[in-house]
Amino acid sequence: MLESMTIQQVKDKVLEKVKEEALRKAGIAESLTSTKTFVQTEGGNRYIDYFSNLVQIELSGAVLRCDNVQFSTFEDYSLKVTKQKVVADITVRRYTSKKDPAFEWYVEGIKSVYQSGEQLVFTVKPGHKGYMHVFSISNKEASLLYPIWGVHYSSKDTLIPFSKGLVYRAPFSSMVDYTLDAENDGEAQLLLIVATKKSIHFPFTKLDRFGNVTETHPNQVFEWVSSLEPHERFLFSKGFVVRK
Repeated sequence: MLESMTIQQVKDKVLEKVKEEALRKAGIAESLTSTKTFVQTEGGNRYIDYFSNLVQIELSGAVLRCDNVQFSTFEDYSLKVTKQKVVADITVRRYTSKKDPAFEWYVEGIKSVYQSGEQLVFTVKPGHKGYMHVFSISNKEASLLYPIWGVHYSSKDTLIPFSKGLVYRAPFSSMVDYTLDAENDGEAQLLLIVATKKSIHFPFTKLDRFGNVTETHPNQVFEWVSSLEPHERFLFSKGFVVRK
């Protein structure tokens, strides 16, 4: 398994171990769920780990930031292997609440495989009134699919709430669509839905000079999600492949 990993994959795995160790040293209970999305391509046994390792801390705390990351490579001649060492400044947040079991949303209709040019449609049924952000995440970038400025806001600063028990069909407006595209065959993507009890804006996505939402980095999405108290949020994620 390790022999088939690239240097970058090894670095990612080492960094995740360092983050877990930082959580333990901060006295946070080991209640973490490591969610890995692997998608098999036509190549056979080749898998795309496009998300590497999304660590979601639902009960106790989370890694907010990982700065000044420095890797060093050295040879362990006694074991005849090459090792990676990492040093980083890690900021950890200890949560003051636990997940609210009553704040549950239900998402249906997301397939495992799509064709390029196909529309991404799905339904969302809130089990509790709240507000929603929808992200499309790939290897290197993340796009905010919902909300869209000028379409999904009741005013300049207020998100439109979703009512309990009603069924909403994405893309939630006739003014937008979620057309899937792939530069390469078998591209893996992740749909991440974040529901919150309060109207909380995602702060990292910016508008370009034409008023279009610009793309951001997945780490910024995870940083924002980790900053939300478990009692105030609900998370849903689903991986899928887009074929040319």
